[in-house]
Amino acid sequence: MKWGTNDFFLGRVVLLAGTLTSIVVISSTLYTFWAAKNGWDFHFMGPFLFTSLLVLIAVALIQGTDNLIKRFNYNEYIWAAISLYLDIINLFLALLHR
Repeated sequence: MKWGTNDFFLGRVVLLAGTLTSIVVISSTLYTFWAAKNGWDFHFMGPFLFTSLLVLIAVALIQGTDNLIKRFNYNEYIWAAISLYLDIINLFLALLHR
């Protein structure tokens, strides 16, 4: 197997993602143990997490809409609607198969 520059870049991305995920998990676990020892809980984070979820959903929808605008002309709104519908169906099927 011959390695190219793209393979090295993808390997670095996977390593970076794994490292960052590990840091978040380990720091969250340590904070949870420390907070439980001191009698604290995470009720204060509810509104922040809910707002963050809404922002992520809004950004995902805006990016999808922007992608449709770049891919289709103004007069091709029917094909854009069909493409959006098929993207939603494919997302559901991909999640269903996992």
